[in-house]
Amino acid sequence: MFFFIFSSLPESKLIQSAAAICPRCRSPADLVEMQQVTRLFFIPVWRGKSSGPYVSCPDCWFRMPMEDYSRMQEGEAARREQYQPPLPPETRFPQQQQQQQQQQQQQQQQQEVPGTFPCWSCRAPLQSGYRFCPFCGAPCSE
Repeated sequence: MFFFIFSSLPESKLIQSAAAICPRCRSPADLVEMQQVTRLFFIPVWRGKSSGPYVSCPDCWFRMPMEDYSRMQEGEAARREQYQPPLPPETRFPQQQQQQQQQQQQQQQQQEVPGTFPCWSCRAPLQSGYRFCPFCGAPCSE
């Protein structure tokens, strides 16, 4: 009785170390060549056709064909070229700017009332006799 033990597993051969950056974990990735190898009793009998270079990360085991990796890098470069910086805040949100101006005006009006001072915590107007702020409960310094 004969037992033949065959196995067919992918085998990688290092082409260049730290040739790229892993898109998943951003660590240095190697350039490897993948090949299907058939073995008989752990002896390589037949090597299949090479499937081209791959970018392979030793840290997170991510593997991607070099063609896809280069297309991805070109796409990121094109996206960076098309990127437009954001507009200044005053042109982006005019309503928000108006609300902030109104709040500032109200705070100035509250501070101008004689015999009051602002709370150090919530900036609410307080009279001089308070020991604690009735709005937030913070102790008053005056």
